[in-house]
Amino acid sequence: MRETIKLPLLEFINKEPDLQQFKNTEIELYADLENWEKILEVIESNNKKFIIILFHILSGNYSQKVYGKEDISEQASDVTAMKFPNGKLNGRTVNIRIYCKEFFKELNNHKSKIIIMANVIEHKTDVDKKLRNFINNLGTYEYEFRTD
Repeated sequence: MRETIKLPLLEFINKEPDLQQFKNTEIELYADLENWEKILEVIESNNKKFIIILFHILSGNYSQKVYGKEDISEQASDVTAMKFPNGKLNGRTVNIRIYCKEFFKELNNHKSKIIIMANVIEHKTDVDKKLRNFINNLGTYEYEFRTD
C-alpha cells in the first residue's frame, strides 16, 4: 500500500483568475508520498504549464497534448499523464510527464474524482518496454490517503 499526501488544489485555483470558475470542484489532487518532492519541483518550475493542465483537468477535457490517458493496456486504463513539453527539471529543458492514477470514490452518495500524481519521468518519443512496465504497474498501485 502506497501513501499519498493531499495537495492544496483550492490554493492553485484561488491564485489563478482562469481557474476561479472551478472553486466548487469535485476533484481531489494527491501526490505519491515517495515522489512528492520531485513532483513539487516540476510543478514549481513549470507553473504556467501546470495551470494549463489544471484547467484541462478541472474542465473534464482529456487532451493527448496536455493531460490524457495512457491507453497501453486494460491494466493501465486509469493511468494518465500530465505533459510538460520543454519543461524545466534540475535546471535542464526536457520533455516531462507526471504519470497519474485516476479513480473515483463515493462517500454518502457524493462522488469525487481522485487524481494521484505518482511519478515524474523524462519522456522520450516512444513508450519503450521499461516505461510500458511502469505504466502497467502504476495501474495496479493501491493507495492510502493522508490529508496532513
